[in-house]
Amino acid sequence: MIPDSIIVRCGEMFLKGGNLPYFENRLLQNTKAITGISTITKLRGRLLLPYFPHHSSLRRVFGIYSYSPALKAEKTLESIQKIALTLLRGKSGTFKIETRRSDKRFPLTSPQINKEVGQYIEASTKWQFDFAHPDIMIYIEINNRGAYLYTEIVAGAGGLPVGTAGKINVRIETEVDILAGLLMMKRGCTILPLCIGEEKGLALLQKFSAQEIKPTIFKNRLELYKYIQENKIPFVVTGENFETRRESSAGVIVFKPLIAYTPSQIIEEIMKFKKVS
Repeated sequence: MIPDSIIVRCGEMFLKGGNLPYFENRLLQNTKAITGISTITKLRGRLLLPYFPHHSSLRRVFGIYSYSPALKAEKTLESIQKIALTLLRGKSGTFKIETRRSDKRFPLTSPQINKEVGQYIEASTKWQFDFAHPDIMIYIEINNRGAYLYTEIVAGAGGLPVGTAGKINVRIETEVDILAGLLMMKRGCTILPLCIGEEKGLALLQKFSAQEIKPTIFKNRLELYKYIQENKIPFVVTGENFETRRESSAGVIVFKPLIAYTPSQIIEEIMKFKKVS
């Protein structure tokens, strides 16, 4: 059966206390812009979206920790049990149930739901419960919108929503500088690329940005340094590490998020971003 919903988990932004609504609203805006989905519901610690085929685009939204395509059930034990069987249809092996119940009005506790659904599956099928090494996990989330069941958790980009940490200039010369820009975006920054020579790799930055990325292009470093001084830019980001670091002659503070990365780690991180569809 095709899922009808998507449960989105938002990770570290929920540590922001009184600033949480600001981060939630920015995440909501970015998610709508990148996925093209306009109907999004905010839940406690979650976002709820209707299912859409190109859901892999959620992996390009910084601030999303993970997500799961899910089937919605009525908030009754009988409905949850039937949907659980649907998730196992055509398969065989061992299983385990894990329930998260944020709506405390539901009459059963999470352990009780696990037990009741598990016993129902064993009585209705040849599936067997296995606590330690199950072939499949059935996750159940019960909130004020309904009960949602799923078996898959897809990793997201993590970090904070782009646009929650101000704007920052990133000097772009190589693909490594692109990675530095992506890591700053992951910390919530809106980046302003300062490109030396032709535009290089900006499509990768744009893939993870809800807003259009507009570069400023310079013929050489001297032209860039002059621009920095004339505009009184206090700091820039580069992709330098210990092996490639150099002194700046522009009289500007340089942030180097890759300073402790090895060449192999840099390549690995770049490939991770490139593989995201």
